[in-house]
Amino acid sequence: MPPQKGFDEIFPTSICLVDESFRWFAHGVRTHTIISLTFVRPERIRQIYYANPCLKSFASFFGLTLKKSKSLLEHNGVNFSAQLEREYLSNMSLRELSQVHGSKQETLSGWLKNHGTPLRKRNERLVDKKRLEAVLNETCSVNKAAQALGIHWKTADRNLKVRLADPS
Repeated sequence: MPPQKGFDEIFPTSICLVDESFRWFAHGVRTHTIISLTFVRPERIRQIYYANPCLKSFASFFGLTLKKSKSLLEHNGVNFSAQLEREYLSNMSLRELSQVHGSKQETLSGWLKNHGTPLRKRNERLVDKKRLEAVLNETCSVNKAAQALGIHWKTADRNLKVRLADPS
């Protein structure tokens, strides 16, 4: 017969209770056999998240999974999907977003697709093509123009070729 688990092994020290429809959320701690719970108001949830807008740190603060954390945020007035979209469209890659929020790239990609965000090809960056052309005209060098914009010279070269093929 396997050994019986003790109370400390069965019940965690940090406890979160969430209603299935996210109407309420409680967070608490257990010391020995006493459990203390506090109901967390939506404004407090937003305050905790906005203090460090990172899904991973929010999830670890409350001891939740990333998926439950995202749902909890969205049910309490934080549009995480819109924030993720803004970060992605500000030229962050899925890899960078994955490192920031602690979720897999595939998961973030799915969340972005569900939100209606068009995804870039892998390793594709948004390049300000007009600025690239202006810097190229000043420097007369693709390499120097790329360095000025902080991109690889092949990325600059590829964007210039696309621009020349489609001058619109």
